[in-house]
Amino acid sequence: MPVVPRLRDSLRVSPVGDGQFAVVGDDGAELFRLTGDGVFLLCQLDGRTTPEELLLRFEEEFDREMPRADLAGFLDGLSDAGAFITHDRAAQALDYLLEQNLSWRGALADRRAQADTPDAERRQGARREEGSVVTQWWDHAVFHLNSGHLEHAVEVFERMADAAPGDMRLREIARHLRFLLQAEAQPGLVEQRDVTWEVFDAVLGDMLTNGVCPRCDTPFFVELGKTNRCSGCGASFSSWVLTHAQGSKRASDGLFGDHE
Repeated sequence: MPVVPRLRDSLRVSPVGDGQFAVVGDDGAELFRLTGDGVFLLCQLDGRTTPEELLLRFEEEFDREMPRADLAGFLDGLSDAGAFITHDRAAQALDYLLEQNLSWRGALADRRAQADTPDAERRQGARREEGSVVTQWWDHAVFHLNSGHLEHAVEVFERMADAAPGDMRLREIARHLRFLLQAEAQPGLVEQRDVTWEVFDAVLGDMLTNGVCPRCDTPFFVELGKTNRCSGCGASFSSWVLTHAQGSKRASDGLFGDHE
């Protein structure tokens, strides 16, 4: 295979003790259990990494080689359990969001970790309370997105964004998905944003002067060459700046041909 399959974003991985981790499906049922080695492999299944790259990462992480046949067997087992995204429309949409610097937790259930959660605890699967309406809406939206139901997914994300107007990440996800639906109906459509460098610089300067994330108020510092995202809530700083700036155009290529 040219690249490894992409894991369903709606799966969750939680520690259950004795070095074991439970992988839970969309319906809340446990699909299988893994060791720490297996969780490491699971987190690499992004639909972009080649098997050779994955085997090299494994060797670098654990200082031992993994036979290619073992990796193939591991992937076959995950496929039999329904752990992968199989709908081309879903894969294209998720790839596009990633190209726009929008992604979430991958295999581990840490995407909604609170800003004050220690890094070690966050890596172990910290998650907002299961009874939270936001948690339930998010899982519902991701389920539809993983299944290629973009129309349903964008409706849920837009409702969430309307309910939380200060959440720039939700607003950006909804806007990109709405564009993808339009691009399906109008091949060659490009996504545009209106920005002038003067306004961009002014808004960026205001954010840096305040010294806190505009979404969750977590203090931050700028480190050149590092991530352009809040370590607490995951919000994209450039997304916030672009949302608050107006002026000239910034475009990205359209995509999507036929779909099921």
